[in-house]
Amino acid sequence: RGVLYTYSPHLSKKDSLLTEAQRLHPIHVSPGFDSEVTKATLFPNSQFEVSAEQLQDSVRWLCLADGRGWIPECRQGGGGAICVRTRASTSGCSSPAGGSPSAAAAAAAAAAA
Repeated sequence: RGVLYTYSPHLSKKDSLLTEAQRLHPIHVSPGFDSEVTKATLFPNSQFEVSAEQLQDSVRWLCLADGRGWIPECRQGGGGAICVRTRASTSGCSSPAGGSPSAAAAAAAAAAA
């Protein structure tokens, strides 16, 4: 059985001006930010089951168990966690400064526990 994650992006003030549709995260056909994206997307705070994980260019990619594709655990360029395990601590995505996972991601994981 796969691990349950939540797509929980930390939104900046600039992001708060985006519409709900603009906050959707694309799902990729294969691991890698340069890979083709599917027509499917994830809504903020949506939960999904992960059947496999793969490290690609220092980013952990999560394979959606329902077969829709792959999503990165962290923002491109190391901008912090966007996907958190719902029953465990975040798995090591670092902030841009190279520190620990973002406070928002850690809080989301703790709240879900």
